[in-house]
Amino acid sequence: MIEGLKLFTVLITLIFLLFKRVNMALTMLIGFLLLGLLFNVGASGFWKAFVMTVSDRGVWEVLTVIILVLFLNGLLKDTGTLQSMVHKLSDILGDMRLVIFFPPMIVGFLPMPAGALFTASLTDEIGDKLKAKPSLKHFINYWFRHIWEYSLPLYPAVMIEASALGVSLLTVVSHQWYFIFLALALGVILSWFKFEKPKDINGFSFSPKKLLELVLTMWTIVFVLVGFLVFKINIVILLLVAIVGEILIKRLSLSQVASIFKSSVELNLPTMVFVIFCFQSMLKVSNAVYVVPNLLKAANVPTLFSLFFFPFLVSFMTGVSTAGVAITFPLLVPLMGDPVNLSLAAWSFVSGYSGHLISPFHLCFITTKEYYKVSWIEAYKETAPLVFAVLMTALLIALI
Repeated sequence: MIEGLKLFTVLITLIFLLFKRVNMALTMLIGFLLLGLLFNVGASGFWKAFVMTVSDRGVWEVLTVIILVLFLNGLLKDTGTLQSMVHKLSDILGDMRLVIFFPPMIVGFLPMPAGALFTASLTDEIGDKLKAKPSLKHFINYWFRHIWEYSLPLYPAVMIEASALGVSLLTVVSHQWYFIFLALALGVILSWFKFEKPKDINGFSFSPKKLLELVLTMWTIVFVLVGFLVFKINIVILLLVAIVGEILIKRLSLSQVASIFKSSVELNLPTMVFVIFCFQSMLKVSNAVYVVPNLLKAANVPTLFSLFFFPFLVSFMTGVSTAGVAITFPLLVPLMGDPVNLSLAAWSFVSGYSGHLISPFHLCFITTKEYYKVSWIEAYKETAPLVFAVLMTALLIALI
């Protein structure tokens, strides 16, 4: 009970600081220190969490990806490539209200850290043409980037779920695919009526030539997606090649490249992400992430609530979708029946993913929030209702 109160104190402190608009990096640093102090990890525990973070190759890969994505976004924007993409997409689809959904959906196939940041500039460009508010642009870029993870087998969380349940990946996908289409439909409906109707709407106009021109214009995005998904090439290498290629194609001078890098890459974002990783390491070092699941299990809490709360809290606290599955599903599978009830499994998975989607520690959420300069209240006002709608659908299915 005491450890539960300690964890609750950390969570409330972080949420309070975030809504008071305290710098995210500073907030997470306070959370890191408070968590370590309350759980009495000692100097050795703080050092262990720090070493765990800096020695993790994945941490540096994420930081590198974020810097490269910011730089590539800056290149595409400053060279006019983004505007050209928008024009060619619009030429084919005929309506900018349709065009705006596609960039984040396409990149959503790419399970990469802070992936929503990859399309932030393009969504921003299209949103400006529709006179969309920053909060709506944030929602569209964030939401449509994340509709796939409800069941797309490319995502680690889905793979871990199948493994924990002892069923095939295809079985999990076949019982959760409809959440993707529900999220897509809800997102389109919510957004569509908030757009200002464009004055220049043309009919759908497709031709192989137009498609080729679009692909060539979007070559950097296509190159990264295909290279990563099909050929399994390291994302850092792909981004570096895309950046160098774009610089050479546009024949930019060193001074132009340096100027674009300086204007597009801010150190505040990588610093913030690094501190978040330190906080996640402290959760592991202090064993705080296991506190609530153990308490609820010992108290014989109702099954449906346990299946919801365990993964939701872990994913919310860490901002990582795989954490909610990897940490809690081994505890939860016995609660799902024998043989496993896949509707209950879906309820638990969607619960964890819901916590991930609204977590203030979710990299995509916080990076795009900072990019569009929207408040936490504005961001949650657009996102939370749809997360809740999908969650309630999963609950209804589990109850049937």
